[in-house]
Amino acid sequence: MDPFSYHHYGAISRRGAELGILQTTPSYALSEAWLARTADTLGFYERLRDELQPGVPLWLTETANAACGGNPWASTFADTFRYLDQLGRLARRGVQVVAHDTLAASDYGLLDERTLVPRPNYWGALVRRRLMGTAVLDPEVPIQHGLHVFAHSLRGTPGGVALLVINNDVVAPRSLTVPVPSERYTLSATDLWAGTVLLNGAALQARRRRAAGARGRPDGRGRGDVRAEDDHVPRAPAGRERRVPVAPPRARRARDQRAASRARSTAARSAAGSPFITYPSGPRPRR
Repeated sequence: MDPFSYHHYGAISRRGAELGILQTTPSYALSEAWLARTADTLGFYERLRDELQPGVPLWLTETANAACGGNPWASTFADTFRYLDQLGRLARRGVQVVAHDTLAASDYGLLDERTLVPRPNYWGALVRRRLMGTAVLDPEVPIQHGLHVFAHSLRGTPGGVALLVINNDVVAPRSLTVPVPSERYTLSATDLWAGTVLLNGAALQARRRRAAGARGRPDGRGRGDVRAEDDHVPRAPAGRERRVPVAPPRARRARDQRAASRARSTAARSAAGSPFITYPSGPRPRR
């Protein structure tokens, strides 16, 4: 396969202000115009691809909040709206690969480059990867302010559907009716500019642990192998098996009661300014 590769940054960061190239501000982070820039860039390269290499797949091989290291808010929850919205829009248009810049460097890194602590975009990408499959579906809900809906197959479940629903309205909540029993996973934060993400109200964090057999210093402070444990992050069920996030023992009873309540509900209502993921199986949602 010989894909058509391109790069996209919606703006240049403050580091490159002297270049006089388009910049952005925090107040623009959830705006429709800002979120649509990735589609505008794609349209340009689609036309170029059709002229030079018609029929080959498009790959976005470099993208992030802004060029030149990203802006300071690239490491906050506010940028997760852009990242998840971008993945949804590009998948809908047939882009097969999106490579985020970077894993652990500068403001736009998925991990803090000094501590390797996952940032909000890391958690957004992880939840999406665990729930949403590769088949892109039509949710039959047009993109509108405060309600961006993207539909995929549910990973690992034939016939299942996963929805990514984003409310980018910082004032008003939005509602979406799902006409079948479903599970909902809500990503939120105490503040748009927070560096910690909540999944159904529980803070997501990676814990360090030593792999079996790893060697460290005699005082027990050796680093060994570091692995991220994300017990709260959902995984799509395998076959007919139904899985839910694993919570600490004392939280399981309350978690199970909340999950049962969500499964009985057919209306998913999002708090203003928080994206959420739900994955039903069956008919399409209604607004």
